[in-house]
Amino acid sequence: VGRQASNQDANVANKAVASMLQANPNLKALWIPEAGSAEGAVAAVLEAKAKVLIMHADITPATLEQIKAGNIHMALSPNQGMQGYLGFVATFMAAHPELIDPFNDYKTSGYNPMSIP
Repeated sequence: VGRQASNQDANVANKAVASMLQANPNLKALWIPEAGSAEGAVAAVLEAKAKVLIMHADITPATLEQIKAGNIHMALSPNQGMQGYLGFVATFMAAHPELIDPFNDYKTSGYNPMSIP
């Protein structure tokens, strides 16, 4: 129902989530891309006494405490090194499918096992 760039500022996220909750009282879930903004989102949800699942990417000590308290539903712990590495591997393999040998007749059928829609 909304999108707000908070630049990891808890105060900006708090105001944005408070506005979203006011405009959308039936809001059931929030996806927050980083921990700093999640802290502001939690504060806004608690202040509004809303029942909203908060999910985000990043694990911090504050996140773990909020999960234990039941204020954050779940958080992903991204591995930026692997994200970057696997992105390059996938791009390279998509450009060079002849290097993939999935033990079938994909080459004769013309199928690219790394085709990306």
